[in-house]
Amino acid sequence: MAVAERQVRTGEEAAELGFPGSPTFHVGRRDLSPANATPSLSCRVYQRPDGRPSPLPDRAELAERLRDVLARPWDLPGWVDHRKKGATA
Repeated sequence: MAVAERQVRTGEEAAELGFPGSPTFHVGRRDLSPANATPSLSCRVYQRPDGRPSPLPDRAELAERLRDVLARPWDLPGWVDHRKKGATA
């Protein structure tokens, strides 16, 4: 598995990507904390389990969301089963 960092540098790029602010964590083009936010270059605000705002998602919640999405890779956009003969991305 590879981890990539992507910098969104312009408002136009944020709009094109539907980028809700930084930091945003994606797996397979899926936001792990979907938000109804206007695309922007602003800082993103997450809610902690106790209701306080935070610049980062709760570590345990992020880990749980990662486990959930990685346990079902076939639900990810563009997923290809490389075990099948002739599979291509």
